[in-house]
Amino acid sequence: ARRHRSAAVNWICCDCAEKIGSRIPDGHIATFHVERCDACGETKSVTEPRDFRPRPDVLYVRAQLRKAAQ
Repeated sequence: ARRHRSAAVNWICCDCAEKIGSRIPDGHIATFHVERCDACGETKSVTEPRDFRPRPDVLYVRAQLRKAAQ
């Protein structure tokens, strides 16, 4: 699988992106596959962060998910 140069994120699920207010724009076509989400760590349908607007900062998502789990 192709990887971005940034070590922050390669794949993100819709649930994690939506938790910080990101969404796939109307009319945008995204390719999903099943793999580990780099934000929550669950295996589910994921796509690249560039498919969401605004682009999610996955390090921020991880911090928010950790806070919610405590």
